[in-house]
This record gives sequence, structure tokens and C-alpha cells, in this order.
Amino acid sequence: MIVSEEHMQGVEAAENVPRLVTDNRGLVAHNIGKRFKKRPVVRGVSLELQRGEVVGLLGPNGAGKTTCFYIITGLITPDYGHIVLDGNDITNLPMYRRSRMGIGYLPQEA
Repeated sequence: MIVSEEHMQGVEAAENVPRLVTDNRGLVAHNIGKRFKKRPVVRGVSLELQRGEVVGLLGPNGAGKTTCFYIITGLITPDYGHIVLDGNDITNLPMYRRSRMGIGYLPQEA
């Protein structure tokens, strides 16, 4: 199906449709932290990634690597800190909204 620009005038994109990101600011996690009960498991973690960049997060067992990942993807919420994607604060967005913005998670068991 081909739709001409003339037919698209005045038509706005739905909010739930993924959009091409023209501003390539990437992902920033600033000073994120999480406690489980009274035990701090992530303290003051910050990172900055450009779109398309591939990185590895290394550390010993129990260092908080998975918890950091879960906070960024929206599986759990941080107790403090902010997560910004392409200039938009996504700290309090649910996982499905983050997915529509380009953050995905595929568990090993899938």
C-alpha cells in the first residue's frame, strides 16, 4: 500500500507507535541506587551510552549488575537517581513504554 503525503496531511502519529529517533543522545543513568530491605545492592551507579554502542558490565557475583540492568529496563524502580533516554527522563516509565522508545529485554529463558 502506498500513501501519498497529501493523504497524510493533518494526520498525527499514534502515541504507541515507535518513532525514528533523530536526536542521538543515547542513554544516561545518573547516580542510580537500590536497596532490598535495608541492604544497599546498587549505590550511585552512573553510565552514559550512545545509541548503537555495545558495552559489557563486569563485576563479581552480587555486585549489582543484574539489578542495574533491571532498573534501566524498567523491571524494577530505583530508590534514587535518574534514567534519561535521548533527553527524556524515563525513570518512572513502565517497561512497555521504554520498549517503545528502544530499550529491550530478552531473558535467557526465552
